[in-house]
Amino acid sequence: MTLPTLLGRYKEKETVTRLKKTYSILSQAMLFAVEEYGTVDTWGISPSSIGKDEDNKTKLDTTSMITIADRLAMYTKHTRLAQDWGEGIVETNMQRTPLKNNYAQFDRPAAFALPDGTIVMIGLVWNKSQCEKSTVNPLNICSAIVVYFPDMSKKRIEGVNQFSFYMMKDRIIPFGVPEDTYNPFDRYCDISKDIRQSGRGCTAWVLSKENMNYLHKKRS
Repeated sequence: MTLPTLLGRYKEKETVTRLKKTYSILSQAMLFAVEEYGTVDTWGISPSSIGKDEDNKTKLDTTSMITIADRLAMYTKHTRLAQDWGEGIVETNMQRTPLKNNYAQFDRPAAFALPDGTIVMIGLVWNKSQCEKSTVNPLNICSAIVVYFPDMSKKRIEGVNQFSFYMMKDRIIPFGVPEDTYNPFDRYCDISKDIRQSGRGCTAWVLSKENMNYLHKKRS
């Protein structure tokens, strides 16, 4: 095995450990938040709305996303991020194909950083009835949580240094669990399929199998 291969495998083991730690921290924060404030569907949040800003650019209302970020952050050691924290960082799928972000700069980031540098981001908020149901199949969630492990690449790479979770009303669930038909592992964690969401279905695999072997499947 070559030195680059050994270094790559070591990096993957570090990522597995870091993801498991982050999952534990966020699950604990979720537990405390629900104990104090009730389930997420009672937090007075509303679906994320999309409109236009004064320059006619697509703009996302992040008010409820920020509410969720604030509640979770309360139960972690964290640092709130500056508005421009994401400048210069490119988001890609597992094959490194860039993903386009059509939203204008958020008024305030619905994100925070943990002491080890892990960045926790809150996704779009779904409607109240879906949040109340909180099921994976069919998919009914309150929001999504995306965690990103910054590195020298300046890229947020799905399934490599960025992983996602469904936020239910009382817990968080990794993307790609066996019952997940919205971001299934077989379709969205396949290195041979260069599709937009490739890499998003890998989270459950990393946590349960404790490896990232999906990155080494031969491409067709």
